[in-house]
Amino acid sequence: MGVTAGGLATFGVTDLTQGKWGYTGSEVTDIWSYIKQTGPAAFRINTEACQGLLKAETIYASEGMVDVVFAENSTDTVTCTWNIVVPEGKFMTVVFDKYHSGDMPLCKKFDILLIIDYNQKTPIQYLCGVSGLLPPISYSLTNTLCFKVQYIVDRNALKSPLDIKFRFNTTDKNWRQNLHVVNMSLKSGYVTSPGFDGTMEYPNYLNSSTTITPPPGHTVMISFPRIDIEKQEYCSYDYLTLIKVDTGGETEIWKKCGAENIPPLVFNSSLRLVFVSDIMWVKTGFKMLFSFHPYLETPEEVDAGVFNCSVPYYHTFKDHVHCNMEKECQGGEDEVSCPYTNPSCGEGLIDGEKKCYRFENQTRNITWNKALTACHSYGQQLVTLKTEQEWRDFQRILDYGKRSAYLYVGLFSTHISDFDLMYGNVLQWIDGTMAHYIQVEEPDLYFDTSACFIMQFGYNVILSYVKCNKNYTVKLVCESPKNNASQKSQTFPTLPVVNEIETPDSIQNASFVKCLNKQISVDFLSCAKESNCDVDNYISFCEIPGKQQLPMFNCDNTQTIPYTLVCDYRSDCVDGSDERFCKFSVCEEFACNNQQCVHHSGL
Repeated sequence: MGVTAGGLATFGVTDLTQGKWGYTGSEVTDIWSYIKQTGPAAFRINTEACQGLLKAETIYASEGMVDVVFAENSTDTVTCTWNIVVPEGKFMTVVFDKYHSGDMPLCKKFDILLIIDYNQKTPIQYLCGVSGLLPPISYSLTNTLCFKVQYIVDRNALKSPLDIKFRFNTTDKNWRQNLHVVNMSLKSGYVTSPGFDGTMEYPNYLNSSTTITPPPGHTVMISFPRIDIEKQEYCSYDYLTLIKVDTGGETEIWKKCGAENIPPLVFNSSLRLVFVSDIMWVKTGFKMLFSFHPYLETPEEVDAGVFNCSVPYYHTFKDHVHCNMEKECQGGEDEVSCPYTNPSCGEGLIDGEKKCYRFENQTRNITWNKALTACHSYGQQLVTLKTEQEWRDFQRILDYGKRSAYLYVGLFSTHISDFDLMYGNVLQWIDGTMAHYIQVEEPDLYFDTSACFIMQFGYNVILSYVKCNKNYTVKLVCESPKNNASQKSQTFPTLPVVNEIETPDSIQNASFVKCLNKQISVDFLSCAKESNCDVDNYISFCEIPGKQQLPMFNCDNTQTIPYTLVCDYRSDCVDGSDERFCKFSVCEEFACNNQQCVHHSGL
């Protein structure tokens, strides 16, 4: 077996002398204007002290921690530049421990931190408002990196403090030209993009490669459990190229970007991987498994991406196909005894704690409306994720898959005028429950007309709105309760509706009911004890305007309440769990102390 990495290129270096180098444990005697050494390998950058200085100060060290300090009450534009230099002939790796650069509105105006390689006019990283997320690792092309902080103090935009801390160290390898190769055994291993861990983004300015060479008399099998690369037409910016290398030369097999499902492949030659990224947007990268097999034990592909796994040597290639929610064994051996399989859901269904999911293996080009009908034909419905816990459970299941598909979800919007003001800018699940915790950034785009939603699942699950009657290529995913067969449908008698009544403008779109004690109440509050609607003696169904027959909400303490009492600005569960996760749109009318929004005309 032979695994070789791409060769190193020769770069220019600075004219600095070795006498200026610091090292771990050294003391810096110079009094710098805005850089202070606070420990053996710790430095503090005071950005306010940079103002008006034309010369960039320099840190000479083999490793260290840098803490960037921002003035809390600064009122001016801040610009600060400094250099970090490691020994000649070496390269630098920069890893962020903290990066909180304020709110996203700042990014529309400028970048907070730029990292520029020596003699490079274009920054290798533009970093802005990634509050709560760590930036990708930075790898230098030379032994010198320039750091530039710039921000305009905007009290309307900057709502959270700036906090940047990173560490740097010296490496002999130029990781911009070398892909990471890990040998798990003499006959197996994996290759990843630099800095890959499934959540961290890959660096900009990469042109890295590696070659996988099987031993004589062996073939090589490869698979991609993860591929998440910036997507563009023709893959012209960031891309991964697979090249077959044999005595006849090199032959490009494919060039990929985006998030694709790539089936396992088998070759009887060496393979070269080339990964390229440009100066702008990045994703989380890729991971490729490889294994070597004697000719007589080469995995047999019986159909495109499907293998014969009923062989004694299945264990030698099991890792390529096992438990990834794709049927890649002819007999289904790869999807047996997986963490997400459970007899209570039945064969072919995925266990999702309280639900069972059906994931179709092939994609369909259908509309949201037809997907809804297709799920009904299975006795199921489109996925509904009505609480944050359900989202987390569903995300856990998606983590096993290859993360490269779009899914319709049972979420849609209706006209605001159809609902009471408290439901404004809130989406609705197909079973009638309201998606209070899903925040709408640009509601005007789809609340004026009916729209449906599609989920792109990658390393970050993203919801996008689509036209309900337009075709999209998706994987169909349907759900049903885990104990669906034993569940009985619940029906609730409704209170008589009062049609003619003088109502204030604040609730003119709502329906009203006459309680047993002759009190008039809004129908979706009639179940609340605070409404004094004699709920103990008369079971009413608290109807959301525009929808009938809703399921019940399960409180954390096993209590159940009608879903219309969830996120209604009062605690109806004894433990308050029906209001704990709620988020509401900004109120442009009158905001009550409990966050409820009412029209000024109704006051």
